[in-house]
Amino acid sequence: MGRNLNSKFVNEIDVDTAVPDFLTSAPIRDGLVNDMLLVRLVCVINSTGFFWALKGVCRKEKRLWSFDKPIFLHFSIGEMASKKRKAGKLVSLSPDRRLLDSSFDGYKLSLEAFPKYSTCLESEIDRVVLNQNQYSYQHLKAFATFNHLIADPFNSNVIFAIDKLWKVYKINVQLCSGALQKPYSVFEIPESRTRRQMDGRYHVTLSVFSQDWLVLADGTGFLYIIKTGPRDNDMDLWRIHYSGSPLGEQESSKVEHSHTYEENGRTLLSVLLLSVKGEEEFRTVYNWLTFELDERENWNLIRTRRLEGQSFPDYCCTAGNFLYVSAERPPQFVYDSLQPIVDDNDAADGAETTDKAIPPYYWYQSTEEVVVTVCAPEDITKSDVECTIAKKDILLRINTSTILEGSLYESVSPDESTWTLVDNKLEVTLSKCVNNCWNEVVIGDDRGERIFSAEQAAEIHERLAHLTSNLQNPDPDKGENKPFNSQQLEECDFFPEETSALLRIDGDSHNITHQISLSLSSAGKFKQSSTPVFSSTCP
Repeated sequence: MGRNLNSKFVNEIDVDTAVPDFLTSAPIRDGLVNDMLLVRLVCVINSTGFFWALKGVCRKEKRLWSFDKPIFLHFSIGEMASKKRKAGKLVSLSPDRRLLDSSFDGYKLSLEAFPKYSTCLESEIDRVVLNQNQYSYQHLKAFATFNHLIADPFNSNVIFAIDKLWKVYKINVQLCSGALQKPYSVFEIPESRTRRQMDGRYHVTLSVFSQDWLVLADGTGFLYIIKTGPRDNDMDLWRIHYSGSPLGEQESSKVEHSHTYEENGRTLLSVLLLSVKGEEEFRTVYNWLTFELDERENWNLIRTRRLEGQSFPDYCCTAGNFLYVSAERPPQFVYDSLQPIVDDNDAADGAETTDKAIPPYYWYQSTEEVVVTVCAPEDITKSDVECTIAKKDILLRINTSTILEGSLYESVSPDESTWTLVDNKLEVTLSKCVNNCWNEVVIGDDRGERIFSAEQAAEIHERLAHLTSNLQNPDPDKGENKPFNSQQLEECDFFPEETSALLRIDGDSHNITHQISLSLSSAGKFKQSSTPVFSSTCP
């Protein structure tokens, strides 16, 4: 873009007086344009696309032009997110060069075997297999990403495992030698004998969020918040400080992430539960729960948020009041116990519908004439109406309100055109000179609403009938080459969506604030482009 920039091009661009409030900007880089100007490019992004702005232009060698306010160049990139949410700022991941080794010479193949250490539990490990109703690609990802060994992020020498009797075992690892000490049971999940027999349950999952707290989900819908005390010694005494079914009984799910944080003097805990729901059309459900710690060290559920998506995430976590999701398709908010879900597009559509509920006029046409109808105010007389019809122009005014004014779509016969006012209904009949179909009454005026007669609608349907069919696969037996049946494909046969991205979602506004494209196909398109591509780096 920079190499093709010139003074003629810039002069043709509208200069905004200020940056609009709904746009957010981040500086990109300095660069040379035509080897004569030093400019600063600023990438401004909203839901319609890119706005490249030129700011702070300085002279170099020759004076070409200068300006104080930013110039916006708009490049549409289509819909950047779901229609039901505002798109976030596009950012990019860049390597931290401080972590790169300048002398790195490449990887070398090693034939040495990896060290392997093993130990035995009192009973077999808890294994859950997919049932006949859990056959989707989302179910497969949900179960395939489970690890039977759960690491303790606050103690690198501690791992946990759960056996089929729902006993949680602690295993100490000697970091120097990698040897495993004998496992011992530190906790037994309540009512395990009945609930572990539930069909369609998930694995028991653990999420450690501090040095002495963790969250446990039994896979059948029960959630436990447990105080373990310091786990760097053998004095283990796990106590339950919350137990319940926040999603309802037999609402099986797995805990994906948990973390605690301070907000306004309160200690809060975010727990993210994942599950796959549906029978034929499956969806991934994100249940985002927020708990508050009271004076007795009990956790109370204060907020429930729910999102749904059409793909199981590759990664997701919470941080404060934000949700981070890496998935092929972005999830959407469907419920929030504290904040109502506002659909911006639906609200805009509703406002648009309200605006168009009473258009200034209606019109319809036949092969010979165009009829314009206006709902006039009460107590209007013919003396309040001004109607002037020329061969190519029209002026229609009621008192001081102008209804129609301008050039007609086609020529009309003024002598054969009339207007009448009956019971507050003003009707103007324009006699066509040529029997052509009009797309509008006055050129450039789309405020009126066109009405189709039953005969016109039937004629349009008849003309388009050969392009459509009520059948999904019409005439499958005709011809040698039978039509392709997409039902032969499974969900895993499709390529990832081009919108595969890492998203940052605000838990209060329910909007995407940032997104990073992770699609290889999108990256390839950028690489093949001859136009330089710049991307912002946001904190």
